[in-house]
Amino acid sequence: MERVLVDNYEHIFGPSAVYLPRALIKTPGGYGTIPDGFAFDLSKKQWFIVEAELARHDLWNHIAPQVAKQITAASKPETKRNLVDRVVSMFREDQDVQNKFEGEGIELIDVRKVLDQILATTPLLGMPIDSISPDLSEWAKSIRLDTKLWLIRKYVELGNSANIIYEFPEEYRPVLDTEQPKDGSSDTSEIGLQDLIKAGQIAPGSKLYMSYKPNSVQERKTYEVIVENDGSLRGDDQSFSASSAAVYFINKAGNPRKTANGWNVWKTEDGRSLADLRDNCLKEPRAERQWDEASFFSEMNSRRGSEEARIAKDIFEWTKKSLPLFWWGRGKIDGSFFPGLEHKGISYYPIAIWTYGKVEIQFQWLKTKPPFDDETKRKEILSMLNKIPNVNIPDDAITRRPNIPLTTFKDDTALKQFQEILNSMINEITSC
Repeated sequence: MERVLVDNYEHIFGPSAVYLPRALIKTPGGYGTIPDGFAFDLSKKQWFIVEAELARHDLWNHIAPQVAKQITAASKPETKRNLVDRVVSMFREDQDVQNKFEGEGIELIDVRKVLDQILATTPLLGMPIDSISPDLSEWAKSIRLDTKLWLIRKYVELGNSANIIYEFPEEYRPVLDTEQPKDGSSDTSEIGLQDLIKAGQIAPGSKLYMSYKPNSVQERKTYEVIVENDGSLRGDDQSFSASSAAVYFINKAGNPRKTANGWNVWKTEDGRSLADLRDNCLKEPRAERQWDEASFFSEMNSRRGSEEARIAKDIFEWTKKSLPLFWWGRGKIDGSFFPGLEHKGISYYPIAIWTYGKVEIQFQWLKTKPPFDDETKRKEILSMLNKIPNVNIPDDAITRRPNIPLTTFKDDTALKQFQEILNSMINEITSC
């Protein structure tokens, strides 16, 4: 697991992370301990004590006491000075590390100062692991450090044990995260480009630009994409997420990087990054309206007409039996309802219906929850949806919230197909 982590740390801690592999550190009492590494997220200005584990290791006799020593040893001033020296050394020798600092607007003269500022904060515990037991989950919630657990699955080919594939979480999202925003704001990881469109921060058809210089001898190039209605970015006749678009054009420029923070590098014509727009979205006071059944269907009738209101009502009545856990939206203009269910303490909301006449498939949120944290399960649902007449959702939408017009289901056969797909999703959830 440790070797896998070193080779793929950006898929866990994000594209703006710098990773230091294992090294001996000591507690104030002189006890030595060796964490698997330290990760520095230059974008969020936070750092992790990293312990890559296997579920077969005993929690109480191995993992917990080991982490306790690491937390104590990492707090020593000499440990922190050593970490700064190691990162500075990497910065001087590694062009990729230099690019990460540059991407966050950190100049050479400020490298030590920024690292000192990061290390002045309380570290987080980052634990990639192959399985998460109930005891581990509860222990992670009880320790004094905010903790993130990432599930790393290992697949071995039958009859060929040398062929091993590891599955990493999408968009760096942990399965368990005890960290709460310190200012009471929403978690930025919960905000997507589609949310910025709905909030009026950016309009479909807007152009975004990324300026990139592969190395010191090549010229800086500027790449352009267009914002699509569904929150994807269009460039070179392909659709991307913000980060995958950044990686694509960085590779096109000749750099083989596998990850990039698209929210930082894509900018509007006036120079604002997507991260800036996201921050604006979070800072704006939200005028809310609590929707309910009566107000939702009244709005549907007046905005979309009786036929679409009837289709929405048919879906609503069907979900009351199969997806009885309802959440009504609080949008100022657009109403929504999310039918769901709870299984083994986890809430699932597979779809959302909106007063502007769309059904949203909630892949973006399902992808963090079993069994849909397995990409193949979401692909199966996508394939079934695309068999409904006039539905054509792109393959890469399994990480987003693609929508289907309600009018698609005016034919009873199409509506029954959709209900059968929802039943399949429910069966997948309740059998895991």
